[in-house]
Amino acid sequence: MSANAVVRARIDEHIKSEATVVLAAALGAIARAQGMAEIAQETGLNPKSLYRALSGEGNPELETFIKVVRALGLHLHASASA
Repeated sequence: MSANAVVRARIDEHIKSEATVVLAAALGAIARAQGMAEIAQETGLNPKSLYRALSGEGNPELETFIKVVRALGLHLHASASA
């Protein structure tokens, strides 16, 4: 399984749990692993703010969340519940 597939699976798992704090922390862990400075530069956001927003105690705005997801090379999409 590729690293990108692992990232997608991990985020999907946290989205299904509906635990937004856990989802933000998971996204933060992925961003740190890929390089928070690079993510900050790509998103135009302050690295310190990103660390805080994507911590287990953070609560990122939707705009921040989407920018980080895109910087990680991922896409969000919605689908109907089964």
